[in-house]
Amino acid sequence: MSEQNKMGKVINVPEERWGKPRLPENKEYEVLYPLDFRFSQVPFDVDGEITELFDVLGGRRVKKPGVNFMMEENIDSISSFSGFKLSQSNLRKINDETNGAFLRFIKGGEVDRYILLDGRQNDLESLRNYIPKITDESQKKYLEIFVQNVDLALQQYGDKAALMIL
Repeated sequence: MSEQNKMGKVINVPEERWGKPRLPENKEYEVLYPLDFRFSQVPFDVDGEITELFDVLGGRRVKKPGVNFMMEENIDSISSFSGFKLSQSNLRKINDETNGAFLRFIKGGEVDRYILLDGRQNDLESLRNYIPKITDESQKKYLEIFVQNVDLALQQYGDKAALMIL
C-alpha cells in the first residue's frame, strides 16, 4: 500500500504495517548472532522485516511482486567466509577495524530484516575509506566484496535496493 508523506511523495509500505508507526531503530548495535547478507530489490520505501517480503501460499513462502534477489558477485573470492555470512567473532572484528562503521551501515546486529541502501552513501563511503586500513587480509577482502555488491545493488535497483540481514 502507499501513502503520501508531508511533502506529497508517495511512500510504499508493507500492507501488514499500514497505519502503524515505523519500526523502532536499534541504536545500540550489539552483536548477538552470526549474520548472513543478501542483496535484493524490494517494492517498499521503508526498512522492514523479512516476513513482509513474502506471502505464504499453500504452506510455501513465495516472494511478493517487486521482490527480486541479486546474484552477488565475487563471493567465491572470499576464501575464509561462507558467502556473505559472518560469525559473531568475525563481525566484531570487522566492526572494530572500522571503528563501528560496519554495524552503523547495517543499522545494528538484529536479524530477519532488510534495510534500504539508497540514502546510505555517507555510511557506505565511510566503510569504503576503512578498507585500506584493515590489517587482516581476509576481513579486508570481505569488506571489499561487500562494498562492491552494495554498489552493484544500487546500480541495478536504485532506490529499491535493499540489504537483507538474515
